[in-house]
Amino acid sequence: MEDPFAVLGVSPGATPEELAAAYRDLAKRHHPDVATDDGKRMRAINVAYDSLRNAPARQPRAAAAPDRQRERSRHRSVFQPGSWLSGDVRRQLGRELLEALAPGEDVLVVAEASTWDSPNVRLAVTDRRLLWLRDDAPVARVRFLRYSVLESIEDRVNRRRQGELRVKPRDARTISFAAMKPEALQAALQEIRPRLRQPQSAAS
Repeated sequence: MEDPFAVLGVSPGATPEELAAAYRDLAKRHHPDVATDDGKRMRAINVAYDSLRNAPARQPRAAAAPDRQRERSRHRSVFQPGSWLSGDVRRQLGRELLEALAPGEDVLVVAEASTWDSPNVRLAVTDRRLLWLRDDAPVARVRFLRYSVLESIEDRVNRRRQGELRVKPRDARTISFAAMKPEALQAALQEIRPRLRQPQSAAS
């Protein structure tokens, strides 16, 4: 196994905050959606991050002094779901969407919408995918689409000033996010369009 500190490019004395920052930076550059190595480097980064993040939990609790225990408790909060996001964004997402995020996944836009199978949808546009919560669904509440599978997107605003975002995955039916505020629709489009890829072969 590679030295996890070397993989993340941090010193052995790095704090949890420094580890998280290093991980976020590497994840943006080596995520499978943007890298060309079939995710090999990202897997090594994940293993290194997990091993260092979980290292304090493997130490005997009795050996820690009270002040050290308090320090661990403070550091653990860094790794709570969505801890790298602002408080406002975390509140907009809610627990289920936060737990669905990958480590370091940046949330760019959060909007309310509706789909054919759910009138109450919370849509998150991240740096990697579209992620949405069907708030009134009893099961399979959280769904997602990676930008790499999208063939095209369309938008429209009706006479009632309600926006609609239509996304077409390759080899699948179009998904429509309706009843969006026009400003939220435009913000989503600005983030999604630059991330669309050209169609890829099935082997890619």
